[in-house]
Amino acid sequence: MAAESSEDPKTKEMMRRLGAEQQEIINSIGLVTRVWATLEMSLFQLFSVLAGMSEGKAWDECAGVIFYTPSNTETRISLVNNLVEYRCELKRVAQNEIDDQLIRVWSSIKGKIDNLKNTRNLGPVFS
Repeated sequence: MAAESSEDPKTKEMMRRLGAEQQEIINSIGLVTRVWATLEMSLFQLFSVLAGMSEGKAWDECAGVIFYTPSNTETRISLVNNLVEYRCELKRVAQNEIDDQLIRVWSSIKGKIDNLKNTRNLGPVFS
């Protein structure tokens, strides 16, 4: 008799559930990876605009070389944060409502990213 036919119904049900849970985990990992990639692409676009490198393909390539050289997200976030601070605080000549809004929005976004990256960087936990 084949091994499958000798399994009792409880074992078969447990195996079915494990397969379904495994597929759900794989789907969730794929979703998280896609969403995080979208976040990094959005950070790159913000970096490119704030660095004044969003004017055509050659500038996009230069911005990409700079932004994607660091291999970790923390450094990329730091690059964007430094450009926000430079534009909105150091370079400011006069009060500018857009810069004020950018600082507020960026602070909120950065806080959320910092919280999420800590969860993302936990990795698998085995006990």
